[in-house]
Amino acid sequence: MAELAQQISQWFDGTGIEVVISTRHLHDLSTLGYSLNSGICRYDIPAIRLQNGERSVNIVPQQLLDGVEKGIVTLSLEAPDGAGSREVFYLSLAPEEGWMIRKAHQPPEARLILTEDRFFMAVDSLA
Repeated sequence: MAELAQQISQWFDGTGIEVVISTRHLHDLSTLGYSLNSGICRYDIPAIRLQNGERSVNIVPQQLLDGVEKGIVTLSLEAPDGAGSREVFYLSLAPEEGWMIRKAHQPPEARLILTEDRFFMAVDSLA
């Protein structure tokens, strides 16, 4: 997640969109079977907020394991009209390296490799 935060910061460098990286204390029940021996069900992990005026995107870690996906992260857009946020994408770790992305309503099998172009298409309404 730290590498993703660094990559996103680089993508937005010099754009005028503010990138805020914070630390989230995650109590991850998906690791419960593993945590009895290793204690990994609670950990600190980076979260990312992209801010452009009243518009924002939150990229927040959710859990380590979920079926075929690992490293589940929710990307949600916050509407400037006060309508709240709505989940639009899920990110997950790619099998080899990097991240995968899918729309929230799609099954995990629909995931695609996260590229800079795909990321900017996902957060297009932020601009």
